[in-house]
Amino acid sequence: MQLRPNLEGEMKEEYSLINYFVNAEVAQGEGWTQPYRASREIFNDIEVGTRLKFRWSGPAELPEIVELLDQ
Repeated sequence: MQLRPNLEGEMKEEYSLINYFVNAEVAQGEGWTQPYRASREIFNDIEVGTRLKFRWSGPAELPEIVELLDQ
């Protein structure tokens, strides 16, 4: 799902910071997800319900997806 460029601009006029989050099911079928921060570009490249491979920032209060890897 991609945000319209003008929608992001409108949001930036109202808010000083916009964060993008992805919840990924870490162990398939176990029913729990892990939230990750993501850049807008990475967020836009992810489609709901797809399997992901990614490099992440490592353990942190809120880890970040830093790169999407080829499947």
